[in-house]
Amino acid sequence: MMNTGVGVLGVAGEDGESGIGVIAAFLASEDVGITWQGLIAFCVFNMLTVPCFAAAATVRAELPKGKFRRTVAFWLLTSYLTATALYLMFTWWWTAFVVAALIALAVVYFVLRNKGMINFGRKKKAKSE
Repeated sequence: MMNTGVGVLGVAGEDGESGIGVIAAFLASEDVGITWQGLIAFCVFNMLTVPCFAAAATVRAELPKGKFRRTVAFWLLTSYLTATALYLMFTWWWTAFVVAALIALAVVYFVLRNKGMINFGRKKKAKSE
């Protein structure tokens, strides 16, 4: 069964219709046991994760010394958290409300912090008179 699914993937899209390739990918993924939610989360992870070695080498050359590790960590963390959130929202629809609430809280926090209304862990600047 799995070989026929891979064969369908290889032939799909040759007639110029891109929609058939997507349908064939979903059908082939069911043969292997991958759900459509997992397939979309996998695609999102791959779209957001570290790009090819050439792009990563260029980023390393352009960044100041010591910033490359944090950049790679940011790429991986962002892609993993986004793919996980999408998988959860597609699998259990009610988690979309939890994710939306967490995003709203983060936005409110950063807006208030930038306005100076919240100072968690930051030292207040001494006013010079």
